[in-house]
Amino acid sequence: MNNKLKKIAISALISSFLIFSVLIPILISISYSRESGVEYYSTQKSELIIKSASVTLEDPIFIDGNASGVNAHNWSWAVTQEWCSGDGSWSTPYIIENITIDAITSPTGNGIFINNSKNDYFIIRNVKVYNAGGGTYDVGGIKLQNTSNGTLLNNNCSNNRNNGFLLFNSDNNTISGNTANGNFNYGIHLYFSDHNDITENYANNNREGIYLYNSDNNTISGNIANNNDEGIILYDSDNNTISRNTANNNNEGIRIYNSNINDIFKNIANDNYGGIGLYFSITNDIINNTVNYNYDGIRLQRSDHNDISGNTIANNNWYGIYLHYSNRNDIFRNTANNNDDGIHLDSSDYNTIVNNTYNNNSIYGIYLYSCIDIKISGNTIANNDYGIYLYYSNANDIFNNTANNNDYGISLNYSYINIIVDNTVNNNSIYGIYLYYSYNTDISRNYVNNSWYGIHLYSSTHNDISGNNIDNNEYGIYLDNSDDTDIVNNTITYNNVGIYLSYCNSTEISNNYFSGNGVDIRKLEVDDPFPIEGMLLIVLVISIIIIIAGMIINKRRRARGEIQRLPK
Repeated sequence: MNNKLKKIAISALISSFLIFSVLIPILISISYSRESGVEYYSTQKSELIIKSASVTLEDPIFIDGNASGVNAHNWSWAVTQEWCSGDGSWSTPYIIENITIDAITSPTGNGIFINNSKNDYFIIRNVKVYNAGGGTYDVGGIKLQNTSNGTLLNNNCSNNRNNGFLLFNSDNNTISGNTANGNFNYGIHLYFSDHNDITENYANNNREGIYLYNSDNNTISGNIANNNDEGIILYDSDNNTISRNTANNNNEGIRIYNSNINDIFKNIANDNYGGIGLYFSITNDIINNTVNYNYDGIRLQRSDHNDISGNTIANNNWYGIYLHYSNRNDIFRNTANNNDDGIHLDSSDYNTIVNNTYNNNSIYGIYLYSCIDIKISGNTIANNDYGIYLYYSNANDIFNNTANNNDYGISLNYSYINIIVDNTVNNNSIYGIYLYYSYNTDISRNYVNNSWYGIHLYSSTHNDISGNNIDNNEYGIYLDNSDDTDIVNNTITYNNVGIYLSYCNSTEISNNYFSGNGVDIRKLEVDDPFPIEGMLLIVLVISIIIIIAGMIINKRRRARGEIQRLPK
């Protein structure tokens, strides 16, 4: 009997050892290999250890807030499903969470489709949807239609065949912290949807990152929209705020088309073909953006009454700021350096360019082509080939600018009735102020120092040069083939030649102060219409003609005499 008990005890000990030897590694594995996607809390302190969500695979979801009857897929039905909780109130919204949906066979084309839900509050979070879409434009990973009071939070709707997120006629929703990458059309798409907040989402590698169509009063903030055709685009959409977004490496970073009264501020739009573009859009504000390393920095095409202010626009291949057929825009306090052109206006009238900095641009600081009534004031333009350059541009005011250390400080070509007043134009290597076939220009009260030509006019007539300080140039004022010029009340000092006139008529030179010049006034020809050199040349030519004529007459006389002596 004792031997039997001993055998039983030994068998029990062996069995217990075998059981524990199997269970202990399993328990250890469970303790240290917790499934990613489960929220774990310590039992002692109710403290969050890992914040993530468990994920289950579900079929596509369709909820219609207006549906009724047996088996209606409304919110009452949804809350009976494992993936939905809450009661739809503001304090306890419906929550759909922690699921993955392959929408390849979705009957609606959407992964999650919420329709006609205007009064209930709901949250969709930690959801992944892919393969949604198909033949129509109005489907997406998550679609809200005729729906309000929704929050889409921390979802991933990438690699869908149309839209990642689509709001269709849906107002007062929030899309935040989501990822919408690699979708065939749009990462996030708002269509006739107003008063929505689109914040801190990723929308990369789509055709369009974030796209608003006929959608007003939305906030687009803190998103990253890179490597799309267009990063962020507004089409027929007004009163939106686009702020603090990053839109890099797109065909165009931010594109505003036929959209008005939008605020575009503190965005980064770098390394795009175009940084920020406005097309047929009015009364928008483009403020405090960073727009670098694009082909065009900020472009306005047929867009009027916009403000472009406080932007940093640098190292763009072509233009820092470019206006084409765009009128009555205010461009102020921008810095546009190291571009081909700092600012370039083409056929754009009544614009104001004030208090900007345009330095180290490879060609032009400020360029106007075929522009009328532009106010250029208070700008700093340095180290460009041309500081301020006007071509076929009339009735413009250029005043209180500083244009130093360029090749050409201020240059007018084929331009009429312009004013160049109270500018500082120093240390330009060739011309301080240069007029070429330009008429009726008022050049007054400027400081023009340390250039080869201080003020140079070529084939330019009816211009006034008055009240300027012209110092330390090779030529203070140089007129070439330029008639009817008044040079009055200037201070002309320490130039090699103070005033130089070449083939100029009807030039008035009066009340100027000269000091320290090598020569005060030098004229290539005097005002006398018949100078002595010309008279001598005329006498010489006439004398030669008389001598030749006399020789011809004498020869003919001799020939006639010889004929008469011949026998008859």
